[in-house]
Amino acid sequence: MNSIHSLTGVLSAIEFPATRDDILRLARTDFVDRRLARWLESLPDGSYDGAWQICQALASESGHTTANARVPVSA
Repeated sequence: MNSIHSLTGVLSAIEFPATRDDILRLARTDFVDRRLARWLESLPDGSYDGAWQICQALASESGHTTANARVPVSA
């Protein structure tokens, strides 16, 4: 399974609005892939109103214009 599916699962479990700390708290649970958790740690500090804002912020942090360009794929 690739990380975009994992990311979708994590983001569907978040109650919005959510802060970076809220997201990281969930990302550090046992059911979240470690690579995905590390990727979410690059999320800029702030409050997010939806999953699309998180994807946009992650893409911006990596210098890409789309989240798909940045999503790490699990082996």
